[in-house]
Amino acid sequence: MNQRFQIDRNAFGLRRVHAILQRQITAALAALRQSHGSDDELHRARKRMKDARATLRLLRPALPKRTFQHENHLLRDAGRAIGAARDNRVLERTLRRMAHGAGSRSAAMSRFAGQLHQQAQAARAAALREGIHRSAAHLEKALGNSASWPSLPRGWKALRRGLRRTYRQGRRMAKTNAHDASAESLHEWRKRSKDLRSQLEVIAPLQHASLEKMTDRLHLLTDELGEEHDLAVLRQRLQGAPEGLKASARDALEKRIAKRRAKLRRKALKAGKKAYTERPARFAARLRDYFRRWPR
Repeated sequence: MNQRFQIDRNAFGLRRVHAILQRQITAALAALRQSHGSDDELHRARKRMKDARATLRLLRPALPKRTFQHENHLLRDAGRAIGAARDNRVLERTLRRMAHGAGSRSAAMSRFAGQLHQQAQAARAAALREGIHRSAAHLEKALGNSASWPSLPRGWKALRRGLRRTYRQGRRMAKTNAHDASAESLHEWRKRSKDLRSQLEVIAPLQHASLEKMTDRLHLLTDELGEEHDLAVLRQRLQGAPEGLKASARDALEKRIAKRRAKLRRKALKAGKKAYTERPARFAARLRDYFRRWPR
């Protein structure tokens, strides 16, 4: 992660984290304004928005409830305004990857892939025409609002509370999915784990080796859950595939998808068990020790 999105020794406490949030929003705005609608450009802008939401959650304990909710909704809506442009392209690529070698190269399957491609193109056109403008408007408003916040506390207590909250949510989802995983619960777990991963990157300069290992495991976890989610969405969309798709081709592809999803779930649960092994109270106590050693 870029050092301008990390805490440093020159600015102590939540004020530095507030500044990081503003820089993340500014970076998302810059990516949008420079965008020509490519996958990489939209992905870069969207990633900054997600990082900003995770950083906002770090500040949540120090903010009025109404302020947090309003800013969170603005950042959420900014991401949604351009989300479909890339999501449809990812779905198209996922289909082509899974269909390859699964005996699914029929004309009907090609038509289905073509439909997804057209939808991806239409979503990109809509993002260029309207989505980028709406997304930028939400970001500009969020940035302006954040500039008027009252001065935040100097210490790290609220930051530790924010980290503990995110960790506790992810740990609960890990337990839930270990007993009864669903596409929805796995996707929610991924979002909370991505939040924690982003938040740990903000405090990277003070990280102990154990936190660095946790960050690596969260990267693995979220990557696996991301692919699992793409396959779950593809499985749903396959139900509306073009007429003429042979049952044998559909069954072969669905079996391939199911097998891959099962493997990803097993790997994700294994990585999640290691990432979320501590009780939240122990995790928070360890963070308190690290922050106490941080120069003032």
